[in-house]
Amino acid sequence: MSTNHEPSPPENGRNTIITVLAWGVILAMTALIIGAPRNDLDLEAEAETGPLGQTLFTLQAQYLLGAAQLAGDQQLGPIQRTLDRWQAATDWQRIRLAVLVAEIQDAEAALQRLREVQEGQDAEPDEGASVEILTRIFEDYSQDDWSAPSVTPEERDRLKSQLGWFGKLALAPAQQQEPLREQVVAEARQTFFSVIAAVVAVGIVGMLGLFVLLVFGSLLFSGNLSGLNVDRGYGGVYVETFAVWLVLFLGLSLVASLWLGTEHLAAVGIISLGGSLLALGWPLLRGVSGQRLREDMGWTTGRGLARECLFGLGCYAMAIPLILITVVLTSLAVGLAGAPGESGGMPVHPIAIWLAEASWWQMVQVIFLACVVAPVVEEIMFRGLLYRHLREASDSPRVWPSVVFSAVVTSVLFAVLHPQGLPAVPGIVGIALALAFMREWRDTLAPAIVAHALNNGVIMLVLIALLAH
Repeated sequence: MSTNHEPSPPENGRNTIITVLAWGVILAMTALIIGAPRNDLDLEAEAETGPLGQTLFTLQAQYLLGAAQLAGDQQLGPIQRTLDRWQAATDWQRIRLAVLVAEIQDAEAALQRLREVQEGQDAEPDEGASVEILTRIFEDYSQDDWSAPSVTPEERDRLKSQLGWFGKLALAPAQQQEPLREQVVAEARQTFFSVIAAVVAVGIVGMLGLFVLLVFGSLLFSGNLSGLNVDRGYGGVYVETFAVWLVLFLGLSLVASLWLGTEHLAAVGIISLGGSLLALGWPLLRGVSGQRLREDMGWTTGRGLARECLFGLGCYAMAIPLILITVVLTSLAVGLAGAPGESGGMPVHPIAIWLAEASWWQMVQVIFLACVVAPVVEEIMFRGLLYRHLREASDSPRVWPSVVFSAVVTSVLFAVLHPQGLPAVPGIVGIALALAFMREWRDTLAPAIVAHALNNGVIMLVLIALLAH
């Protein structure tokens, strides 16, 4: 709750004009970012064929094989249909899918897939060699010759080197129970149970988050939420500050990128985000005291830092059902609008691609950027200043319409300004709504910063673990 007793500045025509101009700058910069040329196709291609994409593809295949191993022959129908619907975008994927088809269906189906790759004539030399070796292997298997005598020891080693786990799987048919077979099946089962455990964990946390969301909703709609203290004050100055920050952030990003180059992506992010905090000097120049600024943007410990950190965990959990809701509603809206069935490529953050070749020091920079700099700066600007401006601008005797409006606008803007592209917007909106709701509930940024840092930290750890797989 605010303890500042300084008088609020009067709302006059000049302030209104400046506020409109600030929003014009924000919308113009947002349109510029959305409309700027992007290398989405390059990012998607790298995500599919680069180290991260290869790891994800292998994990999907291991999951399917693990499910098939546990399901038994009588329950293979759904797994085979899933395999039939699996669309391979590159020859790299088609060759490996052929190996999985041989395991789950039969050698003849795998040979048909390999012939399609050969007819395409787009395979790289190494891939062409793998296709030729696999063709001889599966021809042997189709003749019930499970030792694959057509393949030399040198070719076996080459296949393992080029295809990794898939090469081992191709050389270890179910009819040959040997250590290699036990190894590839054990890896598949481990992946299957790991995925199931992760889904169960997310489900448990999501149920906790749903409870937190329902508590927040009941307090909000009943009028018993004693959270953000909004008065008609400096909201216009704060949207000006956000506009200054956005221009400063984009300018610093451009300068740092030209100076350091794309190979120092994490350093560019630290410089641009950290340096953009200079925008906080704007409200001071406009007459806002330092104490008032800190209180208005939520840079306080709230009702105790330890308690607010616990609410940060609740905020992280609350994001899970909100992500589900926003994704489902977006899918329904797209379907009702009659949009094309293609949902777009996998949302890719450039830093996920860059991380694959990063040194240990660059990884430290990425973790610092994702878990410290970005949560602090983005929460100050989006949930601290922009959200407060919108709450002041839309304040009414019934609080909940203002809260919902302010949270939605802030969250959509937060999502579209992220570099993952439009496919990622619904999920990011869900996360941002949780952050905005917790900002409203606790009247401090502490829980939102904790939740934001935790979300980014989990993603970074998963990425690093996948790349090390």
